[in-house]
Amino acid sequence: HERVDDEGATVSRVWVKLDATYPEDERIMAAGACAELLFIRSICYCRRRVTDGHIPTSALRLLAFGIDGDPHELARTLVAHELWLEVDDGWRLRSYEAWQQTKETLAADAARKRSERAERQREKKERDIARTSAVCPSDAARTSGEPDRFVDVDFVTATVTPLRDLLKANHA
Repeated sequence: HERVDDEGATVSRVWVKLDATYPEDERIMAAGACAELLFIRSICYCRRRVTDGHIPTSALRLLAFGIDGDPHELARTLVAHELWLEVDDGWRLRSYEAWQQTKETLAADAARKRSERAERQREKKERDIARTSAVCPSDAARTSGEPDRFVDVDFVTATVTPLRDLLKANHA
């Protein structure tokens, strides 16, 4: 999930899960449009910053930028409608872990992807070695780390002799 920005830099895309029926949720409707926008922004903030649903007090102004209304009043509205929970140093999204990936699940996914990538690379190397052994067994043995045990003399003779004769004919 990456894209290239206007300057050619690679930027990772981060996604959030949002239930398609969320606009019909009674708490969302009761909170109002401005609080809803703050709620959606807070989900994005938590996912992008991998906070496991924690919204620090210091982030409120950023999240509420451009939204009509007092940011603290909107936060109180989200708490009153049980969309946010008040904690010592800010707020916490209720049920964040049920919908979004946590630090733990993100780390597990990253480890799984690294393992899968390593496995694909190992399998590709094995396929490449198998292809090489079909062409030249001696090269395949060196590539695989095995000792050079054999050379297919018939193959070498059949391949090298015509090339040698062609080179001699061109230099004559």
